[in-house]
Amino acid sequence: MQNKFAKETRYKTRGIETEMPMPLQAFLWQCIDDWQAEGVKLDRLQVFKFERIADGLYAIRHEQEQPNKATVYYLPDDLGIASVVGKKVFVIDDGDYSTMLFADEY
Repeated sequence: MQNKFAKETRYKTRGIETEMPMPLQAFLWQCIDDWQAEGVKLDRLQVFKFERIADGLYAIRHEQEQPNKATVYYLPDDLGIASVVGKKVFVIDDGDYSTMLFADEY
């Protein structure tokens, strides 16, 4: 089964809806789309981790296990990253739809 992460079948949990700013949600989906556009074979589980690097500078680590791949993005807090520092977000594709959720909602 090909993991599609199709734009038409993307969902988010209530936690994501209420705790994560919309621009940051859009950025995470775009990270997945970018990997797909690069021809990366996507694992059904995409993981995002958020860290504060310095005043006004944050890191978002996007990773997957199979095949093993990781990318780190260094960004200012324009997307509202500060609100999710220390949290982990999963994006899971089951073949029919994709869901974005905080790891503690799993």
